[in-house]
Amino acid sequence: MLTALNLLISMQSHAGSWTTEYYLAGMDSVHIYLPTTQPLVNNKRALMINLHGCSMSNTDMKNNADWKPTADQFGMVVALPDVPGNGASNMSCWDYYGESHTRSNKHNNEIINLAIDLISRPALNIDPNQVYITGFSSGGGQANVIACLAPDIFSGVGSSAGPGLGTSVYQYSSVPWNYSDTSKAAHCNNLAGSNAPHLATQIYSTIHGSSDSTVAPGFNQHGAEIMSLVYGAPIQGLATSIANGGTKVIFSDTTGPRVSRISVSGMGHDWSTGNGGNFGYFVNTKVDYPNYVTQWFFDNNRRIGGSSGVDSDGDGFSSGSDCNDQDANINPDAIEICDDGIDQNCSGSDLACSAWTCKEYTTTNTYHYNSTPQRATVWYFNWVYHYYAKGSGEELAFAGPFSYTTVSETSEGYFEAGSCP
Repeated sequence: MLTALNLLISMQSHAGSWTTEYYLAGMDSVHIYLPTTQPLVNNKRALMINLHGCSMSNTDMKNNADWKPTADQFGMVVALPDVPGNGASNMSCWDYYGESHTRSNKHNNEIINLAIDLISRPALNIDPNQVYITGFSSGGGQANVIACLAPDIFSGVGSSAGPGLGTSVYQYSSVPWNYSDTSKAAHCNNLAGSNAPHLATQIYSTIHGSSDSTVAPGFNQHGAEIMSLVYGAPIQGLATSIANGGTKVIFSDTTGPRVSRISVSGMGHDWSTGNGGNFGYFVNTKVDYPNYVTQWFFDNNRRIGGSSGVDSDGDGFSSGSDCNDQDANINPDAIEICDDGIDQNCSGSDLACSAWTCKEYTTTNTYHYNSTPQRATVWYFNWVYHYYAKGSGEELAFAGPFSYTTVSETSEGYFEAGSCP
């Protein structure tokens, strides 16, 4: 067994890279990323546990979810567990189903024990007040459960395209007609039990694609409403536009933001990355959710000293990261307008406009894929090659390598399915 000193040396030697531990806390495997940078708050690191979706693995998230740049930016440890065994339904799903959850059944025990194990390691230097969990699809549904079961452990929770709290294995493609925010909020408090007082300092984020045909986008709104009831955060801000299409709504209490809800225009059942994968269940042309949700947690975490979630303009970003906290249209997630003399997205300067004439390319999918620059990516699924515009991430009109499709280059190196606008 490694001594504490040897463990410290081992972890330092892996800074900036992923390591894998098997059977940790009952998981098949856990990929762990140790950042190259120093902690940002209280000289202690944050921990982000991120859960994959059904028919996926933690390796998919490691390779495509794009956590590494955000981890280095915030000096944060990231842990990606693989669901134990074949998962629920034998489809690698996390078992978020139903209402009969305890801290020791389904997959709840493994997730909670994983957090406890990592927090206890001196070499990781994790702050117990900066422990977060996010998940995609069934992982998002599981994160919703953990938010209620273990608010004493998790100060921030994020659900991406997750089914609603308390739904059954079949209740994901549409919101049940009798799904009640009030009753689910009460259920959340019941799950918390003696740990319910910790809900007073937890924060929550939910994100969903408006074109998700797998998990109903309506769960996005319900998730935000449920947690705003749980937290006592009834102040709903106005919907504001986000970069690359979509809207954001912030729910607050009298102190500041508690719930963030994002709807991404035109996005399907996808995890929205920064510069990660752009195929299958990943898209890299929308909001950078790993970065957004981490910034949201750091800005609004009620459990870390000196951060009370002060947000003067109600846009979901505190003065620590908002370059103009008196204007809700200016924040790190705002849409930048070129050559208007205003730095809307807090990048440090205004965006310069550049002229570009849209170009169209009509040829076979395999030529799009093999072109320079590459105009399409490919994903083999259900015995069929699916092709996606490298930029917008839209699936091309016809599958198969020899189908003729049209792709338009709407800006240099950015491609969309179909003809020029």
